[in-house]
Amino acid sequence: MIGNLRARIFQSLEPCAGLDRAGNRRHKTAMKTSFAILPLLLLGLTANAASVFTTEQTTNEIRVLADGKLFCAYVFSGAPKPYVYPLTAPDGVTLNREYPMREVAGESHDHPHHRSLWYGHIKTSGSDFWSVSKDAGTTVTEGVPEAKVEDGAVVVKARTKYVAKDGHIVARDEREMKFGALAGGERFIDFSVTIRGEDNGALEFGDDKDGVMGLRLRDEFAFKNADTTARNSEGDDKKTIWGKHARWVDYETKCSGGLHGAAFFDHPQNPKYPTRWHARDYGLLSANPFGEHTFDPKSEKTGGYTIPAGQSATWRYRIVLYAGQKTTDEVEKMSAGFCPAK
Repeated sequence: MIGNLRARIFQSLEPCAGLDRAGNRRHKTAMKTSFAILPLLLLGLTANAASVFTTEQTTNEIRVLADGKLFCAYVFSGAPKPYVYPLTAPDGVTLNREYPMREVAGESHDHPHHRSLWYGHIKTSGSDFWSVSKDAGTTVTEGVPEAKVEDGAVVVKARTKYVAKDGHIVARDEREMKFGALAGGERFIDFSVTIRGEDNGALEFGDDKDGVMGLRLRDEFAFKNADTTARNSEGDDKKTIWGKHARWVDYETKCSGGLHGAAFFDHPQNPKYPTRWHARDYGLLSANPFGEHTFDPKSEKTGGYTIPAGQSATWRYRIVLYAGQKTTDEVEKMSAGFCPAK
């Protein structure tokens, strides 16, 4: 479409090439004036082709808008842990499961701790920051998160503390989230967490399947649906994908009248890269670098992970939401700007 509009602009300049009653002098002036405004016109076309991201804040969430419509929000209070919700594809279709944030008739009600997109692990120095069981701790936002528009994307920074059931603080983190669009129009969320033990103590993550960067998709993504495909960077499909090491995992299915997908990327600088994936057949997809023997009892690798006293560790992930069908090569390219495509 942009190419056709550019052609129309150039066609509109053609009359300036002929002589008029004032002769060449007016011809040259007209040409200079037209070409002086041409870059501004083309710049406007380019800007209109890309989504414009803005942000607004309420008492408990930071909303990210794309062209004035809700893309997602970082909900930082009012729940046992902060989470990102909703997760909206470029065509406006929501890809997350609504429960437990909202009741939808006919939707599944399993795992009430699966809140759209969230961070936590069930074995964190002896405390549970994954589930909402009676013994689970809570992840509490400290202060008010900051949000700004930077290089065409919304950047949110927040600080959280991990409070055990008995009230003592286990750990603290600093997290940064970036919300924007890729060159092909796909929506991305880059989520970075830098975590350390409280009072500069050691922080121990146990070997368990329940963690760490969790994503719960709508029920149509369940593997029992014939339209659902699942794949990873290593060539596994939905029959073999659970628990495997991979650089990325991608789910696709048909919902709301068309194909939609969610791709989830690990980062090469993350400890224990490439992560294992708790890729379940009902719509849960979580990157879990700590689970080892719970995924493969015969593994000779060490499970879990310990951050030494006085140190911190950073994990980075990218989630891409898209409409339509993607080839494996196209999924690989969606890591651009986050980590090098292989």
